Amino acid sequence: MQVGKEQRRAVFGLASMWLGALLCMGLLVWQKQSVIDWFKLRGYHPSQEIQSVVADAGLTDYGAHLLYVNHPELIADQKIFRSNCPIDFEKTIVIGCYRSGDNGVFIYKVADSRLNGIVQTTTAHEMLHAAHARLSADEKKRVGTMLQRYYDTKLTDDRIRRTLDSYRQGGADTINEMHSIFATEVPVLSPELEAYYKRYFTNRQRVIGQMQKYQREFTSREDRVKRYDAELKTLKQSIDAQQTELQSQLESLDTMQTTMAKYRAEGQIGQYNALVVPYNTAVASYNQLLGALRQSIEQYNTIVESRNATATEEEQLVKALSGDTLPQQR
Repeated sequence: MQVGKEQRRAVFGLASMWLGALLCMGLLVWQKQSVIDWFKLRGYHPSQEIQSVVADAGLTDYGAHLLYVNHPELIADQKIFRSNCPIDFEKTIVIGCYRSGDNGVFIYKVADSRLNGIVQTTTAHEMLHAAHARLSADEKKRVGTMLQRYYDTKLTDDRIRRTLDSYRQGGADTINEMHSIFATEVPVLSPELEAYYKRYFTNRQRVIGQMQKYQREFTSREDRVKRYDAELKTLKQSIDAQQTELQSQLESLDTMQTTMAKYRAEGQIGQYNALVVPYNTAVASYNQLLGALRQSIEQYNTIVESRNATATEEEQLVKALSGDTLPQQR
């Protein structure tokens, strides 16, 4: 049976249409994430403030893209922030969160100017959670191995180790947290990790600089409190020794005074007069030591005041992270 030209054209056209449809479907499957991102970004324009944060954190176009598809929000009101990040705030201070499935990045806009840099660091941290979620299974395994290797062999920052331990105890995915923390808080990583993070940062040291800026506000005060505590410990030992010696001298003076009173009552003037000079010398020594003790106690109290003022400043910084405030020292 012969097929006419018109029929052949119709069959060819139908086949082409189906082939085109299949190609379109295949393209949509292949580019599914890009299509979803396009819809999420359609009509979205990041605020000037968000763009400034992105620039300060040194994000690449891809890093910024991952952030923008989550429509990041900087929220100054703690109650509104908590409503978007429903985490147990009684147990921890949270200043940022990423909703899985690219359903939002929310950052608490810390008002205290002493903590400038924390918004940029937190924003980059949450962006990296979105980045980790997009890694393929093989990529997650490869990157996870690099992160764990660095943790096991090269991580020396005790603060970060304590942070990761707290995540581990809370049942969090520690590899995911390492993925965000190492990039934003560890100045020098292994060459393989540095190469990997270049897909998200034009210059990772930009965000490290932001982190160090606000972290110094904590560490400088922590170091001062430690120095004050060490000074107080040494001074307390000195005060204790001075008080012990002062008590010993007082007992010696009482003994000499009793003996002199006895000599005088018995009319033993020679023996009495022989003790006058030693007694006066002992009194002078006692008064000198008493003056030194008073100075030591005054110095101790001054250091305590400075130590407590510094501790209060540190508490103010912590309160600023949780949205609470304390009167600042003037």
